[in-house]
Amino acid sequence: MNATASVKEEIGFRAHDGVMLRGWVVTPDSEGPHPTIVMSPGFTGSITRLGDVADAFVSHGFAVLMYDQRTCGRPKGIRRPMSATSSAGVTST
Repeated sequence: MNATASVKEEIGFRAHDGVMLRGWVVTPDSEGPHPTIVMSPGFTGSITRLGDVADAFVSHGFAVLMYDQRTCGRPKGIRRPMSATSSAGVTST
């Protein structure tokens, strides 16, 4: 991370099949609310590769939620093929 003052928090949330996905929320160290950008490195990468891009967003007042896809980084689970009609195993409530 660069010199921009920020707060980084580890997070975890479950996909619809119970697999724990893990990541970080990085926010400017200032009074919010902050618009939030969700980032994921794709199906073979790790969020550690997104630090410079996240820093750029945070330096402009955005919060960033970054998470690793299943079987990448710290999450477990079975890698699934992705199609135009699939949801990659993540549901919203």
